[in-house]
Amino acid sequence: MILQALEGLAWLHAQGIVHRVSILATTACTATHAYDIKDADNSNFLVQWHPESLVKMKVPVARPRVYVNDFEYAVQLPPGATLASLHPVPGYMRGVAPEVRSEKPHDPFKQDVWSLANSFTSYKTTVPTIDSIMTRMLDPSVSTRPSSAQALEDLRGVLHSMTPISLLIPPVITEPWYHPSH
Repeated sequence: MILQALEGLAWLHAQGIVHRVSILATTACTATHAYDIKDADNSNFLVQWHPESLVKMKVPVARPRVYVNDFEYAVQLPPGATLASLHPVPGYMRGVAPEVRSEKPHDPFKQDVWSLANSFTSYKTTVPTIDSIMTRMLDPSVSTRPSSAQALEDLRGVLHSMTPISLLIPPVITEPWYHPSH
């Protein structure tokens, strides 16, 4: 699902569109529990259906599609533009990329990369190379944070080098937003 979200984000960026609040809201399922990764009411990527691959520990024949939605705050920059002064979205209650708080011109495309990665901070994949890509997407320095296209290329390289069965690893939830006992 991270790969498809990055594919959507990279496509938007290739069109010059900055989403501004790129958040993947989904549910991480283990064999016995479900944990909300982020608040589904504020999702900007919709997951078509939730696979049961981690419950059954079988590689699915089909994978759900991830759709980008909610373009309320999206902007299309003029061709060739790489810097903008996009202030935080009014009333936005989640974290914003460090450069947005400075209110100086910044790379808004990398702001989207940070926002997407930030929506996954409550869990680790347990695949060090994937976790490393996600960490770089959260880099506070815009100059070293990858673009969506670079992060996508890096993630594809990792995933294509792995067998599908090796990807059936339940994520480690570090800060569950929902716990079944609540």
